[in-house]
Amino acid sequence: MKIGSGWVRDMIKPLKMKKIRAITYRPYFHRVAAVLAESGVFHPFISSEAEDWLRKGLVRRVDVSKDLSKIDAILGSIDKAAIELSETSSIDLPSFKSLDEAMKMLEDIEDEGYLCRVKDLLEECRKSIAEGYIDTARSSLGKLRDLVGTYRFSLEFMSSTLEVCDCIVFEGWTPAGYVEKLCEDIKRASEGYSIVEVADPGEEDHPPTVIETPRTLKVFERLAVAYGLPSYHEFNPAIFFSITFPIIFGLMFADVGHGLLLLILGLACIRAKRMGGEYGEIIGYFVDNGLFFVSLGVSSIIGGLLYGDIFGFHGVIHPIGFSIRIGNTWIPIGGYNPVAMLEHGNLMPMFKFALFVGAIHITLGLLINLAVKLVNREYLEALTEPIPWLWLYVGLIYMVFTLKYDIFNIVNLFSQHLTMVIVALVIPLALMILGKGLLEGFMEAASFTFEAVISTIGNTVSYGRVMALLLSHGMMSSMFIQLSHGMSLPVQIAVIALGTFLVMFIEGLIVFVHTVRLHWVEWFSKFYKGEGIEFKPLRIGKGGYV
Repeated sequence: MKIGSGWVRDMIKPLKMKKIRAITYRPYFHRVAAVLAESGVFHPFISSEAEDWLRKGLVRRVDVSKDLSKIDAILGSIDKAAIELSETSSIDLPSFKSLDEAMKMLEDIEDEGYLCRVKDLLEECRKSIAEGYIDTARSSLGKLRDLVGTYRFSLEFMSSTLEVCDCIVFEGWTPAGYVEKLCEDIKRASEGYSIVEVADPGEEDHPPTVIETPRTLKVFERLAVAYGLPSYHEFNPAIFFSITFPIIFGLMFADVGHGLLLLILGLACIRAKRMGGEYGEIIGYFVDNGLFFVSLGVSSIIGGLLYGDIFGFHGVIHPIGFSIRIGNTWIPIGGYNPVAMLEHGNLMPMFKFALFVGAIHITLGLLINLAVKLVNREYLEALTEPIPWLWLYVGLIYMVFTLKYDIFNIVNLFSQHLTMVIVALVIPLALMILGKGLLEGFMEAASFTFEAVISTIGNTVSYGRVMALLLSHGMMSSMFIQLSHGMSLPVQIAVIALGTFLVMFIEGLIVFVHTVRLHWVEWFSKFYKGEGIEFKPLRIGKGGYV
């Protein structure tokens, strides 16, 4: 599959939406409303342009409050008749009475086409009752209630539309792939007595969001969207979330044994899901998210190999690792045992690695920010926000790893490293302040630049929790091994097994929460707002539309 193909685009970006505005002759509106509800792809709204028409008196809101009251009374009579029929096997006059009440109230409904269909069903129901066909009468009564309920739904929808002369004006959002068929359905339901206009979203519009995340990644979508639904112009964060979440989790929950247990749990859940069956709410959650536990387990196993941990034992597996160099600093990627480093009071390699993880993660967030701007053709915004922000951040990180503590020596910094300061800091700061100042005003630019610099530095330091939780996990795992020393073998096994369960549950939950926190607070602030509008298509529900 090529990058940029429709499949990849629809997975990363919300579905492209089209704005539909239609004018329908009022007698046909109820049929049109039923078609829209059956399609399940029409999200109604009133545009700012239509609101302007309303203020100018060119259109008026439709008042259906009286009709809704009548329909509710009719539904009450139908429900009463249904109860009477369900409680008897013989014909009762009260059933006729309830139906007569409904028939009398129907005379006040102005829609003749609808009235004829309802009257036909009423007569069919009464005839079945008179002839003693109770089951047939119940069936007719069910059809009658569905028909009246559909009419009530269309009335509720009509209350959110506009009216001019004897026509109903309504607007809505529809995914682009469904527009052609929906327009045809509207014209067919109205027998041609409608005008339909299709347009792309304007700058002032805020279309609802429809994202198509692959089913296997739905659990990551739920975690990401719990922060907020992406807006129409943002990327789907679940795609990136599904990659970075397991990695960061595995770096903090690094243990080959514990990762293997998560992997086995995930595979067992996947198998249980395929076999089917009924499960409780808690077990059902695990069964539905087997792939999630598999990804966490694989990442934890890799982390355990980097640090040489298996069920809290630190000398069984030799740590596997390597180092990379940034400036004058070597950053070790694994190759050591965290608990042993703590015992020797040498935490700096771990802290440098934690900052490196944060720098990579935040840089990825800024790159996504840049990609969003470019895809939305916001070239000036890209030039004045993500580009200088990314430049500034990468430059600052390079200076920290190159100059180390010398970065705090201001005199030495400007006397011996002036070129680096200008290239890494001064130029991107100037671009950000001047660019945003010309676009949004210099007060806004200064505020944004100050917040970007301070928050980015603070966010990077916050990734120090990767080191803290890695140490916590390693020490808690080894604690139960030390407690079991000197005990009999069966007791040792029981203590270690209990310790493994507690570590898996308590530490696993703590690491999970902090991994979510790093994504929601430190990472999303670089490219994601989550202020999208939920796509709520018309659907006929009990007593109205949902």
